[in-house]
Amino acid sequence: MNRADRHILLHHQSLKPFIIAVSALIYFIFAPPPVLSSSSSNALFILDLDIFTQGQEDDRVLKDIIYSTIEIEFERAGVTIISSLKEENEKAAVGILVCDVYEEDDKLRIELNLTSSDYPQLTAGTIKEVKIDLEIDAVISDAVSEIIFQISDYLPALTAKQKEKVSQAVEPEQVELIVEESRQADEVNPIRTSVSAAPFLAVGSVNYYFNLGVITSLQGGYTFTAPIGNIEAGICMGLLFFQALGLEDSSRNFIFPLGAVGRWGSSTNANFDVFISLSSGPALFVMQLSEDEKYSKISFFISAGGGVSLMFSDLFGVTVQVDYLMFFEKYYPIMGIVPSLYFDVRFDEVKK
Repeated sequence: MNRADRHILLHHQSLKPFIIAVSALIYFIFAPPPVLSSSSSNALFILDLDIFTQGQEDDRVLKDIIYSTIEIEFERAGVTIISSLKEENEKAAVGILVCDVYEEDDKLRIELNLTSSDYPQLTAGTIKEVKIDLEIDAVISDAVSEIIFQISDYLPALTAKQKEKVSQAVEPEQVELIVEESRQADEVNPIRTSVSAAPFLAVGSVNYYFNLGVITSLQGGYTFTAPIGNIEAGICMGLLFFQALGLEDSSRNFIFPLGAVGRWGSSTNANFDVFISLSSGPALFVMQLSEDEKYSKISFFISAGGGVSLMFSDLFGVTVQVDYLMFFEKYYPIMGIVPSLYFDVRFDEVKK
């Protein structure tokens, strides 16, 4: 090695603590906040972290980065990581995660291996190599993501095992049953019925005749789990009432829409969902000029909008929704904005 190469190597080694520290700062500023939950309801893993590098100061900084990154990534998956290897903690944990870090020239070799004390058949592992630069945390996150993917089917069972660890043991053959029950617990009840009463804020040319109406709505649908979010298909019906005023006379108007409604929600979580919706179908238009003079005809409607739904329990909830509703009348399309508050009731399927 010539003099110039030695100078570059020494300069690189002197910058290593700085690079590692900046890497940690970037990660904790820009990483999304973890989804925290009570550790008592999480699967508990012991972390055995060993670092084999040249400098003790480097080891301490690097250990803090690795431990914090692993802790955050596993917390998002519902797993609590602790570093203590005390006997009482080891008995309480459902698994051990071993992380070995080796320095090879200007690279770090990171080995992650996970085993479960309760499920010997459950093993996961990965090996990553990275240069000592600002991407150490990203490589560790990728390694942890691979581990979580490998054990994802077992996580509900491991979490359930953790809850019952103190009182009773769960046999390994019960894993599939616990996984299935856990998945069902997270799913929303599929059958929804909703009712609302809301103002109809007229827009467009019909403003010449009326500005405000009242609309009541009733919806029912069935929710399917989709690869992304959820899809709901169902029917909707309602009644729109408004009083139109012309130059010489006035009329009381009733519109009865009946159609199909489709809805896509961004989440499969039973408590909160953000969605968009579309509905369309025929509508019966009744115009009453006087007690004896009435006209009726069939028209067509379409409605599009979106909103958020919040379930207070498995059965009851509310939905806040805003729609743009249009009835296709021949001369003056009736258009308006409908801000609605729905009261929701959800049911599970009736199984024989």
